[in-house]
Amino acid sequence: MDEKLSVELSDLLTRFTELQKRYAWCREEVLRQERLTQDYLHKLELKSTTYHQRAKLAAALRRCRLTRRVCKDEANVLEPLVLFLEAEKGKMMVSQLQQVLGSVRKAERNIRDRHYTPKVMTPEEYHDSEHKED
Repeated sequence: MDEKLSVELSDLLTRFTELQKRYAWCREEVLRQERLTQDYLHKLELKSTTYHQRAKLAAALRRCRLTRRVCKDEANVLEPLVLFLEAEKGKMMVSQLQQVLGSVRKAERNIRDRHYTPKVMTPEEYHDSEHKED
């Protein structure tokens, strides 16, 4: 038997951690993009700029708002899962899955390392591939 189940469980637990980190990053990036938006708006308001400079600022502001939107949307999609994982039941589930993973790995290791000790045959008879029953 291959060790597919333990790999899948491990991947799932790793994915949970990655999604929690991604959610936190997206939330921070939304805040950063909101502050950057204010910088652009204040630059338009308080600095004397040429037509071309204002056009560049408008393009930069648009990119900033689009980046913010993508991050905000991703955070909104991830939020229900992250809130569950951070709640008591979610933490308990993750802990139980980690215990299950340990048990699955142990079972896989036992299967992989299993060997048979002959009960009647001698070890030589058992390992002899040319042994013929008469």
